Amino acid sequence: VLVVSRLVAKKGIDTLLDAIALAAADDPQLTLEVIGGGPLLADLVAQAERLGITDRVRFLGPVPSGAVEAAYGRCSLVALPCRIDADGDRDGLPTVLVEALARGIPVVSTNVVGIPELVRHGETGLIVEPDDAPALAAAIEKLRSDPDAARSMGQAGRELVAIAYDPGRSARASIALWQQVCERATR
Repeated sequence: VLVVSRLVAKKGIDTLLDAIALAAADDPQLTLEVIGGGPLLADLVAQAERLGITDRVRFLGPVPSGAVEAAYGRCSLVALPCRIDADGDRDGLPTVLVEALARGIPVVSTNVVGIPELVRHGETGLIVEPDDAPALAAAIEKLRSDPDAARSMGQAGRELVAIAYDPGRSARASIALWQQVCERATR
């Protein structure tokens, strides 16, 4: 399992650690790679120690893009259990989810803000409620135990990203819109 994220409350990495601890009991091969840094790093390392999963979790810190690409190649899924934090901060549409699906990697996330537009439950990935470690663990295990379903969701995600999140398509649409505005302004 891979997560690429700033280590801040809204990303829900603490819930992911709890889920890994739950899922690890039934999955001896399960590991988690955490790429990124942030103010919660020390707390998350301490949490992994308390949960007894330090042999299952690797905190890699901020790494160059080539190392992130290699991590995508190693993982079977990407998990990012976002939440709305105590200050109301939240993710709109985390880039890591778009990047994972663009590579055909299935994802697990939460139903926060715009995420369900990309992560369509059962189609391009799995959605769980924020802060629900047992549901997150079950979703991770579902994707890990059913590689055909995981592959299908990853492929559907790749197709969605290619259509809906193509920068060239967005640029062409923006240009066309501005051309219409300019034509109307000159009439």
